[in-house]
Amino acid sequence: MNKLSKMDAFLASAFKYQHTFQCPKCRSSMALINKNLICESNHSFDISKKGYVNFLLAPHDSIYSKSLFQARQKTADARVFHILMDEVADSINRLCGKESISILDAGCGEGSISAGIYKRLGARDIEFHGIDISKEGISIAGNCGLPILWSVGDLSNLPYKNEAFDVMLNVLSPSNYSEFFRVMKENSTMIKVVPGPGYLKEFRNVLFSSTSKASYSNQKVKDLFKKNLSNFNSQKIQYSFSPDELQLHDLIEMTPLLVDRNLEAAEKEKLKKIQTISLDYEILTGSKT
Repeated sequence: MNKLSKMDAFLASAFKYQHTFQCPKCRSSMALINKNLICESNHSFDISKKGYVNFLLAPHDSIYSKSLFQARQKTADARVFHILMDEVADSINRLCGKESISILDAGCGEGSISAGIYKRLGARDIEFHGIDISKEGISIAGNCGLPILWSVGDLSNLPYKNEAFDVMLNVLSPSNYSEFFRVMKENSTMIKVVPGPGYLKEFRNVLFSSTSKASYSNQKVKDLFKKNLSNFNSQKIQYSFSPDELQLHDLIEMTPLLVDRNLEAAEKEKLKKIQTISLDYEILTGSKT
């Protein structure tokens, strides 16, 4: 049996779940016609050959490079995030036991964590969407070979209908609670992953020693989450590993700590000598009621 192209794989899933989409320009319903998603006002959004649809209404220059997303994909392939993926999937299974569920990963980047979670959810009927404002990230996500509907879009203007999703994922990404709540069903679940104070602390020690950025607190993010959702719970995940030379290179390449920063030669040498990397996450869960 011939493998579907990335575009044809997207079209197959989009045909099944076209009712979920909503035009980001006029907010009317959309339908899949040929290789386009077209709304009732005839606004049309093309399906890319790379397996995604671009819903942005204006060009956007991402602060994150293609190489950052590629490095994060390689890091995921090296199973660096597998413990986090396991725990998030367990949270979904525990909090949303329905046989048929709809999930949106808002701010999914290159989709590696989305894909890992999808694979861990078993044989249930899953409608899974991933959206990010970065075209560079989503173009990589389209390579995953899974029936996930990838979209380039603005988290403040999501291209989905009201109350479309049972689960909202938001992993290491900013939240837009008003827009998230619009597309979440009543009594739905939100799972937000935030970095803990020990996340990549070895990098911080090199880059920001003796500055306010040397330490990090997620308390304000947690307080805002608790303010917006009920049935709050949190789970801390902390582990470390010893990367090889290539893994360390990818970890350095993928960290947002280095965006718009030119490293000094001494800093580069110190980063290359790091032998242990700390990963520290907190999984926040809550309900829209």
